[in-house]
Amino acid sequence: MRMKSYDVNKPLKVLVLPDKFKGSLSAVEVGETISKAILEETENWDLEVIPVADGGDGSLIALLGSDFQAVSVTCQGALGKVGNRRIGIHQDHAFIELAEICGIALLGKEPLDPLRASSYGLGEALKVAVGNGAKEVTFSLGGSASIDGGFGFLCALGAKGFDSKGQEVTPDLFGLMHLDTVDFKEIEDIRRGIKVTVLVDVDNPLIGPLGAAFVYGPQKGLKEEELVSADNAMKAWMDLLRKETNFDASMIKGLGAAGGVPLALCSLFKSEIISGSEWFMHRLGLKSAIQKADLIITTEGQFDSQSMMGKITGEIIKECEDTGKDCLVIAGVIINEEPLRRRVHFISMSQLSGSLQSSLDEPKKWLRESTRVAMALSP
Repeated sequence: MRMKSYDVNKPLKVLVLPDKFKGSLSAVEVGETISKAILEETENWDLEVIPVADGGDGSLIALLGSDFQAVSVTCQGALGKVGNRRIGIHQDHAFIELAEICGIALLGKEPLDPLRASSYGLGEALKVAVGNGAKEVTFSLGGSASIDGGFGFLCALGAKGFDSKGQEVTPDLFGLMHLDTVDFKEIEDIRRGIKVTVLVDVDNPLIGPLGAAFVYGPQKGLKEEELVSADNAMKAWMDLLRKETNFDASMIKGLGAAGGVPLALCSLFKSEIISGSEWFMHRLGLKSAIQKADLIITTEGQFDSQSMMGKITGEIIKECEDTGKDCLVIAGVIINEEPLRRRVHFISMSQLSGSLQSSLDEPKKWLRESTRVAMALSP
């Protein structure tokens, strides 16, 4: 716990850049809690709150606070349950977050079924976006339940896959394991009509020991004895897409995100894969906002060695360091303090509350107390 005292009686321009506490508080709720804690103690500080994200789950919520408006879509979840979801629309630009459409968190207590889980709903959401006039579409990929290489997504757009006997296969990993040929004729029009950008928060390759199946498959329910066959299905799918589209995506980083969905987007839509944190830094104008502030407060649910490797919190810390700005990091739990030392002021909610569980049980309380203590506002 490293802290700095601030004078509540003197004017200070404070920029709050809250990221979500996954499974606990949204970025908006985090920002509101921090702001309330400060304003209860002083009215001399000028506060600005900009919720942030890095391309994973929670990205759409961060954008809806800016110029994007929510549009309701009816589509399938990962295991086929139809429900009302939402996408973001701003003029002719659509923002589609996979986690909001067919993410693993939406399954609730429903058992995981990685062989039948599908990205089908993502394609349904894209059709709604195009129907609303979208010419540019940004996909935020993270928090998926499926490992289908985007096959389900393409099937929703009209693609059809067949096994070696000419029978149509299901739009999921099970179908992908039996896929022999594919027909993309029905999606030609939608392919040509839009520009697609893919946001990821990991750079894993599609296949191999660091790929979608071996690294993320167990989280989605794949058994150890199924990992090799799933990885082989991904490789065969990549080879088939290369044959059908004349596009070699094998060397592109980030294809292993979201169960391989970027492979389908890159192969069929020639999408650009970029770091979600870089996209949000630019889209939300964070560099300019940081430059104008005296103090920047940002958050991270769990700060560890990965936090400085492309995550939005790490990018904010680096920008503050480059511009000589004071930065305070409030984390739910800090696994590795080393990247924080000498760079920023920081505090751990779990350390202050006495345990990780207590901070999880009452996240708003301990976020508020952490803010006050870190800013030397508590009595």
